[in-house]
Amino acid sequence: MRLLLACAACAALHATASAQGSWEQLGDHPGGERYAQAAFSIGDVGYVCTGFDGSTNTNALWAYDAATDTWTQKTPLPGGARQYASAFTIGDTGYVTCGWENVSDVEFNDLWAYVPATDTWTQKASLPGPARWGAVAFAIGTTGYVGTGASSPITLNDFYAYDAATDVWTPKAAFPGAARRFAVGFAQDGLGYIATGESSGIRYRDVYAYDPAADTWTQRADLGTQDRRNAISFVLPDGAYVGGGVDFVGGYSDFQRYEAGADSWTPVAAFGGGTVRNAASFTLADSAYVIGGNSQSPISQAVWRYAPDTPTAIDPPAPVGITIHPNPAQAALSLPGRSGLRYRILTGTGQAVASGRIVDARIPIGMLAPGPYLLEVSDGHRPAHVRFVKEP
Repeated sequence: MRLLLACAACAALHATASAQGSWEQLGDHPGGERYAQAAFSIGDVGYVCTGFDGSTNTNALWAYDAATDTWTQKTPLPGGARQYASAFTIGDTGYVTCGWENVSDVEFNDLWAYVPATDTWTQKASLPGPARWGAVAFAIGTTGYVGTGASSPITLNDFYAYDAATDVWTPKAAFPGAARRFAVGFAQDGLGYIATGESSGIRYRDVYAYDPAADTWTQRADLGTQDRRNAISFVLPDGAYVGGGVDFVGGYSDFQRYEAGADSWTPVAAFGGGTVRNAASFTLADSAYVIGGNSQSPISQAVWRYAPDTPTAIDPPAPVGITIHPNPAQAALSLPGRSGLRYRILTGTGQAVASGRIVDARIPIGMLAPGPYLLEVSDGHRPAHVRFVKEP
């Protein structure tokens, strides 16, 4: 059941609803008005780190507990204040990398790992490419990926994979679109995506998918009809979402959901706070949270929660007879007759490490670390489960 905040008077200040999900305004972020923050989530807690308030950069780290609708300040990033850093999560660790300290014009390529259990940071191997800001980052299984961005005065299209187990970066196939900064990146169905952005005064709406097993890129359907930069993205169980951002003459409030199987974008509820850009976002359970941004004056410290629609009909029986093969498996699971259903892959501790929609009766698992997992398959109502083992 979706979490509902009990204190409506203090937490739910405003809400917008639609047949395509709804936005609810929560209490402001106590860290103040910020944009260009990095964000990640671990378990049931979301984190925002670094950012800019219009005059000063920060290295602050804040943790958000959705169960209590409260923020707690944590140990700041030791690498220093910055804006336009990038972040990703692997297991129980959050990673923050790159960024720009515009007051003294310092660009970064350092990498820092944050462990919530001890509230500590550890410096890891730096990104081997140029120092940069406005890059994209995402994780697939136990590997983090970072690419594109700006390294003054140029924009970049290089792309790197980070192995958390060995603390080693490996160059990968370069992003095939135009070099750019201020794009969005996300991972879904075992693939990574880079979309939108800008370079040399040109904005984009193109979308490319990265296959880590083949180290190849494939162009996918464009995002709507508007070129944009500084957009916001997040991934929920029902799909990946991208929206907001800005072109040359104005900002946007629209959001669209991506269906990988159909390679199509569907409009959903527009952002409840109006036009939005440079905001941070993270996902907790089946809701997404958007924090801050600078499309409004003054710079925002608002927090908004997006929840997709909840089916209201009587739930049908869960999908039965889930059969997978092979098991154990190395590269993919085959599920005859199950194309189109949603799935999640969970670790033994309940951490979701992959999700998406079954395409061609197949789920890629090559990006997973060896070991036991639980596969959850759902038709949008009740899920069915089956255990499997990923072989080396």
